[in-house]
Amino acid sequence: MEYIYQKSLYQFLKKEEINKIFINKDSKENKEVEIDDEILNFFLQNLKKISKISKDKIFEYRDEEKKKFENFFKKLEEKNLTIPKDKLENLLKEKYGVIREKIAPFITSDNLNFLISNGCSIYTGSKGINDTAKNDLLGIIKNYKANTALKNLLDKVNFENLSPEKVLDKLFQISNFYDNIFSNEIILKEIKNLIEEYKETLLKNYVLEINYKNPYLHEEFLLKLISIKKQNHINIFTLNYDILIEVSAEKLGIPINNGFQGFQIRKFNPANFNYKNYVETSNGDKKIEKSINLIKLHGSLSWEKDESVLPYNIIEKQLELNKTNNENWKLNYNNKEKIIIYPVQTKKSYTLDLPYSEMFRQFNDVINKTNSTLFIMGYSFSDEHINDIIENSLSNPFINIVLFLYSNQEKCFKNEYLKKLITRAYIDSRLTIFFGDTLSDFENIVSDILPIEAEKNPYREVIRQLEELVRIKNGDEE
Repeated sequence: MEYIYQKSLYQFLKKEEINKIFINKDSKENKEVEIDDEILNFFLQNLKKISKISKDKIFEYRDEEKKKFENFFKKLEEKNLTIPKDKLENLLKEKYGVIREKIAPFITSDNLNFLISNGCSIYTGSKGINDTAKNDLLGIIKNYKANTALKNLLDKVNFENLSPEKVLDKLFQISNFYDNIFSNEIILKEIKNLIEEYKETLLKNYVLEINYKNPYLHEEFLLKLISIKKQNHINIFTLNYDILIEVSAEKLGIPINNGFQGFQIRKFNPANFNYKNYVETSNGDKKIEKSINLIKLHGSLSWEKDESVLPYNIIEKQLELNKTNNENWKLNYNNKEKIIIYPVQTKKSYTLDLPYSEMFRQFNDVINKTNSTLFIMGYSFSDEHINDIIENSLSNPFINIVLFLYSNQEKCFKNEYLKKLITRAYIDSRLTIFFGDTLSDFENIVSDILPIEAEKNPYREVIRQLEELVRIKNGDEE
């Protein structure tokens, strides 16, 4: 748990601070104790969970994870150690306050932008597409191996160690080869059928499993954004297909501009992102109403292709939410042609087509304005076309970029693009980077890290007031 701010590396929690949390239960004075590295490392790796559970709530976790926590609490028992929750909460409150104060000035920048991706939807049931492909997807390929002319071809590729994104990318490469180079109608038909079945399963099991019953973090996120006093216009760029932001905004009555306009037929027009709403007060003054632009860079579940609607051939359809037997709310989704960029490495070429070229131009334009800030959350940096725009934005001397990376710094260095960004952060004060599953967890970002406005340090505030009193006193004396 560390972060780079103003070209320096900071530890979120230091060992001496953690030692102060643990106390010996047998000590009448509740004296602080020195803890060993094994307990310390587990504590740091599982800080978020430890701060929210107790020994009697371990049963909520799966077997493997449950065993780890049982061993942790067993070691505490053996050493007569305990973790007072109030001491832990107070320490975390203090440390999060330091971070909020540091990044608060970014919130008041003239152009405030957020880029969010799949990591921000995991808590609602979305699944990560950067892990190894699961049996549901691999089973489709095995079925095609057994029952089609693709057996020899598919046997040559080891799909088991690939992520769902890379599996789909391999299938697209095979399809392109047999379509453009080695013409074979039988193979081409089978591989296209495989791709369609794979995409449907990917969408069904990884995106449509989202439960819309209580998207509380998206709601809190939106409420924080509209509570920023200085900001009237904020851009949220998302790579997600889900409609969590739309559902949350509607529930809260927050106006969201997603680029569509109309009643019976909602047409896409990027010019809509430039609209501003004004509210006329009783004395005739006009005040800009707070609004949020939602730009879905990879498309949406609610978009459909319609060739009759020019020039972008896209309409937005309202999706129904149905209550299931287990009290969840799921989308009633049909399989019409959706305007979605599926997660493949070759998707960079898709972004050159309409409407994506318009939205990516919008992304590029706004983050290159004077005094811009871009917060990046839940993103794995596996999309080349997104990475290019982020890297190019650093040519703007007036931008600040705040990155939340879910992995630790050592693991992030395995990604060449992230390695370059992290290395640059040590010499470029415009880059602020948070590492680890505590500081970069969407819940902690929204609840504990993201400030509403510039926070005041109480000590500095006291000094400021004293200085003001001295100034007034001197003025009286004159």
